[in-house]
Amino acid sequence: QTRKAYYLAVAADETGRYLQQVQTAAEAGAELARRQTQAGNWSKLQQAREQSFYADAALNLARSGQSRSAAREQLTRLMGLWGQRTQFRLPERLPDLPGAPNDLPDIEQTAMSRRLGEQGKVVVHTLIGADGVAQKAEILRSSGFERLDRAALETAMKWRYVPGKRSGVPEAMWFNVPLHFVMD
Repeated sequence: QTRKAYYLAVAADETGRYLQQVQTAAEAGAELARRQTQAGNWSKLQQAREQSFYADAALNLARSGQSRSAAREQLTRLMGLWGQRTQFRLPERLPDLPGAPNDLPDIEQTAMSRRLGEQGKVVVHTLIGADGVAQKAEILRSSGFERLDRAALETAMKWRYVPGKRSGVPEAMWFNVPLHFVMD
């Protein structure tokens, strides 16, 4: 909830700054419309449209200010802050979206494990080569869930390791690699 409130507060600040720019542009447009109408270049209808846009922009800016305050108060409450600590600063903008979607090949497995409440510790007995690459892996201690055990084996085989050394020379050795699966 706090993470969601944080992003909502940052987004509300960013939206407020954007709406301030819109309101400034609408104000300039309304003033231009007033002058064009006085000069006889625009009709009263065109001026009314610009005035209406300016009024909408001012209203949206006021609503944005209220949303900003509410979002910040919610974040402050969730973080349990009071007094001087409520004067925290938020970043200017939200982070950029990733350039490409994340590759999540095991998303179904992860979702199913979460739904079923599967969690536990798996110890994988792994043979690490002299180059730090896993050569072989087997379950030493199961979590009691086949899905987690399979994920632990796959993960242990993908990782790169610091190889074991004997007399300062890297060589292949077996290591026990613990993996903890915890619901967040």
